[in-house]
Amino acid sequence: MRRNLVLGASLIALCLSGSGFAQAQEAYDWSGPYFGIKGGGAIDGSSSIGPTSDYDVDGFLIGIMGGYNFQQGNLVFGLDTDSAFSGIDGSGTCGFATCTTEIDYLGTTRARVGYAMDRFLPYATGGLASALVDGSLGPFNAKSKFHLGFAVGGGLEWAITDGWSARAEYLYIDLEDESHNFGVGRATIDVSDMHVIRAGVSMNTGWIWDSILGR
Repeated sequence: MRRNLVLGASLIALCLSGSGFAQAQEAYDWSGPYFGIKGGGAIDGSSSIGPTSDYDVDGFLIGIMGGYNFQQGNLVFGLDTDSAFSGIDGSGTCGFATCTTEIDYLGTTRARVGYAMDRFLPYATGGLASALVDGSLGPFNAKSKFHLGFAVGGGLEWAITDGWSARAEYLYIDLEDESHNFGVGRATIDVSDMHVIRAGVSMNTGWIWDSILGR
């Protein structure tokens, strides 16, 4: 009798511990909205004004990001958008004058596709890029103008806790050339081949919606 009781208690304890282990090993769910901050820099970018030779542009970025993820099995699909204050600039020689290009704002809106490995999410991304660009051609300053282009890249995100995650990502950005008015005529500013490396931290805000909806 005692032997049967000991055996039964052992089986119950094993089942409970197995259930707890399974619960502890439950895969992280990436679904839901998020909001956060990110920062980094642009390197090895190039720009030109008019028919001049290219010159380098680089600098820092800091801003906000947000988006929404949908998870189906291990696949994670999402929409990600960000807006950053930019210190990206550069200058070069335009004939007998000095040309400068400055990017005051840089933003992207991209689709993301990732493969979830529990709390790690490697992903590929691509979509639209926009920037507020101004420049100077010698003593003549151009008014700021929006440039539209594209961004493609990838990254890795890690869920630190159930509510917070961190990421590192790389983007290749090409901003289409636009015609700027310098006061003495118009010239084209082209910004291309920009390599952006940045990191960020975001908060999963799904719990806010759950509270609003009473779930």
